[in-house]
Parts: sequence; structure tokens; C-alpha cells
Amino acid sequence: MTQINDAYINALLADAAYVEKLNEADNPEALVTALTGRMTIDLAEFIADNFTVVTQGSNSGIYERCSSVLQAKKLSLSASFLS
Repeated sequence: MTQINDAYINALLADAAYVEKLNEADNPEALVTALTGRMTIDLAEFIADNFTVVTQGSNSGIYERCSSVLQAKKLSLSASFLS
């Protein structure tokens, strides 16, 4: 993969990390449904086709912080993403 391609995918995953209850999407269709409120269906399908949600946590203190771990389904993509 090229650097620009990797940067674009990382930006998509960073955006996806802010979807509430992302870790409850236990199949690709549920993941697409969860993501389409934040991005286009094509982008949501790309993420669902290529990544699985490993875990998600949030801190609902004064400063909202959300952390998510997504893992690539294919070896040609980055192994995992932490946002």
C-alpha cells in the first residue's frame, strides 16, 4: 500500500472510532448500519468488508475521549488500528 492510501484508511478508521456502541456491531451488516450515520454507505461497506471491531471504550468525563481497536481482515491492510 502507498503512504497516501494508508493515511486515508487511517483517517476513515479514526472517524469510525467515534461512532457510539461500535463494539455492539457483531456482524458486517450491523457495522455498516452503525457507520452510515457518520459516513457514506460506500465508506461504511469498505470498513465492514475489511475490518472487524475488536473493542471500544469511552471516557464520559469533561473531555470526551473514545478509543477503538479495529483489526484488518486481510494481511494486505494494516494489521490493526487504534484510535
